Amino acid sequence: MRLWEQEPAPFLANPALLPFATLTRSDSPQTLLQQVATQVARIESVDERQNILSCADVLAGLRFDENLIRRLFRAC
Repeated sequence: MRLWEQEPAPFLANPALLPFATLTRSDSPQTLLQQVATQVARIESVDERQNILSCADVLAGLRFDENLIRRLFRAC
């Protein structure tokens, strides 16, 4: 599966798939990363939120600048 060709909506709708959402197709990648951060912040379980955030951080690093990732994921 080529994630960069996939729509982000299904990935944003499932907490377990949020890390992969960072690599999906988007006309506005920064907005996509913000959406991922918002969805991660909504996860109630602290352990689950931290695990998903860690995975999203690693995968986002393949596409985004580290400073942008830190800025958007800081609030999570």
